[in-house]
Amino acid sequence: MSPRPPAMPRLGALLLALMACGAGMASTADQPLRPIAAWAYPQASSPDPSAPDTKPASHRPDEIVRVSDSPRSYRYGELFGPHSGAADWFPHDHPPLPAIVAHGTVPGAESCGGCHVPDGTGVPATAALAGLPRDYMLEQIAAFRHGERGRSEPASAQMMVKEAGAIGDRDVAQALDYFSRRPFKSNVRVVESATVPATHWQVYVLQPDADGHREPIGQRIIEIPVRPDDYDKEDTHSGFTAYVPPGSIERGAVLATVGSGTLLPCESCHGDRLQGRGTAPPLAGRSPTYIARQLLLFASGQRDSPNAAAMQHEAKQLTLQDAVSAAAYAAALGGNRH
Repeated sequence: MSPRPPAMPRLGALLLALMACGAGMASTADQPLRPIAAWAYPQASSPDPSAPDTKPASHRPDEIVRVSDSPRSYRYGELFGPHSGAADWFPHDHPPLPAIVAHGTVPGAESCGGCHVPDGTGVPATAALAGLPRDYMLEQIAAFRHGERGRSEPASAQMMVKEAGAIGDRDVAQALDYFSRRPFKSNVRVVESATVPATHWQVYVLQPDADGHREPIGQRIIEIPVRPDDYDKEDTHSGFTAYVPPGSIERGAVLATVGSGTLLPCESCHGDRLQGRGTAPPLAGRSPTYIARQLLLFASGQRDSPNAAAMQHEAKQLTLQDAVSAAAYAAALGGNRH
């Protein structure tokens, strides 16, 4: 069993310390998290300091849009218009989409596939819904509706509060039936590296800066699209590369299988090789950024539900290094490791 480094503060204690110091921070519970793990909280945009100061390209609604790995084409207005729905570049990869997944059904409700991808594989800003237990997803919908999730950070969770309140139970049932029956296929490759591309936020995903500069990774996960240009057109088929600190996968394996100190092994709830057990969701092969973010939300009390107490207790004992390592190991179990 690996001893915990005595100088490493636990997430719960670090959050409380930051709240107590309050230097220039708002009093809301989410604010102290940003200095700890800003990389985990998707933003709509942030400037690329190396990009030329030019106006973004304009597009006509009838302009034809294509991506590198699909024979399909769309008009720009179909992809990014007010009623665009989910960009389904690969319709033969999945059964016919329920209406709520394809394009939404009621005013104020977005298509599930627009954020979680039509086949449910998700992106770093959103959950991968494919293969999740139906009862678990139903519990999360209830948590969003009852204010137990998405009260503040991140922005994607706030969007889900609005979505869960807008759609009816019939739409929820159809979406959950569809996603729970979809086999999950990992779309992330985990790479241990001491340096990473410098990045900026663009439409809720980290994109490499134009000048190709690299910087030390520190205690971060930097997850970027394999083909940024295609990702900009809502094609996530090529997946993501997740850079994690050297040694984090091995450290995460110890946390998952043995535990550390009073920490229980992750496998005790999430099953062997984190494949899920009962309503405890599978974690293997899923976005490490998303997993780490959920640990931060549990630790700060921003993620809650009737069955969340056990995870809140465990997450509050984690260090940031623990959270990054556990997420890295879980993602690497998808088989895409370098």
